Amino acid sequence: MDGILSFTDQDHFDSHWEDNYYESIPEMKLNAAERFLQPILKDDASSNSLYLDAGCGDGVHLKVLNDVTPSREGNNVALDISTSALLTARKRDAKNWEFIHGDVGMLPFASDSFDASFSFGVLAYTPDPKKSFSELVRVTKPGGKIGIWIYPKSGGLGGWVFGMVRGLCKLTGSIGTSLISNMIVPVLGLLPTQSKLSLANASWKQCKEVVLVNIAPEQLFFPEPEEIEAWFKDFNLEITSNDKNNPIAIWGKK
Repeated sequence: MDGILSFTDQDHFDSHWEDNYYESIPEMKLNAAERFLQPILKDDASSNSLYLDAGCGDGVHLKVLNDVTPSREGNNVALDISTSALLTARKRDAKNWEFIHGDVGMLPFASDSFDASFSFGVLAYTPDPKKSFSELVRVTKPGGKIGIWIYPKSGGLGGWVFGMVRGLCKLTGSIGTSLISNMIVPVLGLLPTQSKLSLANASWKQCKEVVLVNIAPEQLFFPEPEEIEAWFKDFNLEITSNDKNNPIAIWGKK
């Protein structure tokens, strides 16, 4: 498949990445990715550690790693369940990266393979998020790092409105979802998104991609921060970074 190894017959989110590809990644999105990656950037910047980006999407994290640590060598791995996402990510910056079509819930790698494994915003879309997390732990070497980023459960009026919008998307299908997202884009900058994207700093298409990824998927998991912290404890991981000013952004040591 165009030089990409495939270990699954699934192709989720293909239409999302085909419809929402853009040439350049917004600076605010790159900044959010770099902030999340700090626990490995500050410690491993000059090393040849082997990384796994589980659910690489359009390649923002591999681009940050290549830009911030240009002297690093080795073949890291970017995995996604969407072939369109992988082809998009490969266009960004393929240096030192191997692209794998696979499922985060059943990673096609031997145990103890990677020095660091991370997943940004992806576990929320999997059928069994904790099982997917256990796979990240399994493929990480003893002493290695595991990092995840996920939006927390929202309460109050904001949570109610978000639930109502997602309900409307389910009722109206893809056409209705597209129309709803177009209505949200002009006010995106007023919403509590981590990327802080708005029409003031990004294009309409870039803003719409952020909206769609949060309202369109049928499967979305929004945990309490304490639930994710408990996962790390359940797998005997030492929490080394817990960014309380981020949605849920936790790194642990195996």
